[in-house]
Amino acid sequence: MTTDAQATWAVALGDVDGDGDLDLLVGNIGQPNRWYLNNGTADPFSGVSGTDVTADAQDTRAIALGDVDGDGRLDLVEGNSGQPNRLYLTHLHDTARGVATSTDLGPGLRRVARVTVSADATLPPNTAVEWLVTANGGDRWLLARPDVALDLPASAQGTGLRWRAELTSLSPARTPRVESLTLLVEFDTDGDGLLDSADLDDDDDGVADADDAFPTDPAASVDTDGDGQPDDYNAGASPEQRAASPLVIDLDDDGDGVADTADNCPLDRNATQRDRDGDGIGDACDPRDDSETCFPIPAGNGWFAMVCL
Repeated sequence: MTTDAQATWAVALGDVDGDGDLDLLVGNIGQPNRWYLNNGTADPFSGVSGTDVTADAQDTRAIALGDVDGDGRLDLVEGNSGQPNRLYLTHLHDTARGVATSTDLGPGLRRVARVTVSADATLPPNTAVEWLVTANGGDRWLLARPDVALDLPASAQGTGLRWRAELTSLSPARTPRVESLTLLVEFDTDGDGLLDSADLDDDDDGVADADDAFPTDPAASVDTDGDGQPDDYNAGASPEQRAASPLVIDLDDDGDGVADTADNCPLDRNATQRDRDGDGIGDACDPRDDSETCFPIPAGNGWFAMVCL
């Protein structure tokens, strides 16, 4: 496959550089272990020069590739004879790397639970772009495969969404080029393990989304006049939820121009505040207007009809 002459005892295949092709790693006896990057052709290792993983020379009898640290990249484990086995968590192909990181894509985002990255990029041979996302402000970055939904573990979910692009190349004359990037984001507002698209109560306030004026805010759910301001906080809303909510309580729930504190029907529009019987309950919401005058009218056959004015 190559012109290298090594005392090789073990081989492993894996996509080391993240370009979608299988690369080759070899474990050698008394010599540094080496990796060979797939050239992307029908003869994938023709003319490919090997590169030492490190300068360490071990008696390696077995090697394995796997994502040991959960960052989405392949790590290397060496099984050595008469020597300690070794784990390498480094990026094996970081010959040249450029990094671009976005600022926070919020504020105003809900709890991010799933992200799908779609990118239009040009990748010459032996170049790659790795996409990473974080939803907790950069505390934990996760590798996102293009056009594959990435479900964030609960510990990595949050509202501080950012993306990062890591561009790599083994040649100073070649570089990947990114033309565009799109993020499809799905939320789990209440953190119950259900995406909002499948959750009938996104904010877990006990009010179904269909009946909730603020389905993603657990602090409130009723807006009588539909002005975007809640009538009041939910009885079960915690002090923390109320403090975190951007909502401002409505001082005129029915939008009739009369403040709730002075409105004799605070949930029914009655700008005139008419109250014919003077009982303090406006006619618009009074179940019985006691000022009515009622009298019987003969209806025939000894029956009478009551007429109230």
